[in-house]
Amino acid sequence: MMNKLSNTSQNSTVKLDFAHFFSNLNSKGLASLLKDDVLYDEQSKQVWIALFEKQFESFKRNNISYLKPIVGVCTGCKKGCSGYTFLDEVNGFYVDFVIEVNEEGAIDFTECVNLKNEMKVAGKKEQIFINELGEINDSYQCPF
Repeated sequence: MMNKLSNTSQNSTVKLDFAHFFSNLNSKGLASLLKDDVLYDEQSKQVWIALFEKQFESFKRNNISYLKPIVGVCTGCKKGCSGYTFLDEVNGFYVDFVIEVNEEGAIDFTECVNLKNEMKVAGKKEQIFINELGEINDSYQCPF
């Protein structure tokens, strides 16, 4: 008899995978979690992966190779939904995402401006929005 993960542990694993891949600036890993025929925060997988790649390359050009994941909960439009702050501990740049997982283990995510971390986070200075313009645009400049 096979051991089957409970929905709760499967959901937790998907969120942890998202956090791991995002923290390590791994767009291929993130792509493995997303489905081709689903919109994520009103954008396709392809648009998000292109946005992630563009931002991750900008981080790397600025000697940022890792973002520390810090658990949080949305206090705004996705009230009660958990997510992560991804923090560059050196410069204080951070990205906040709320991550939702359904019973089948499918993931959805939204950038969040109301994420409250479970613990006090020192050094959070400037929030970066990956999908600031709602779409990929060659004229978009990363904030650094």
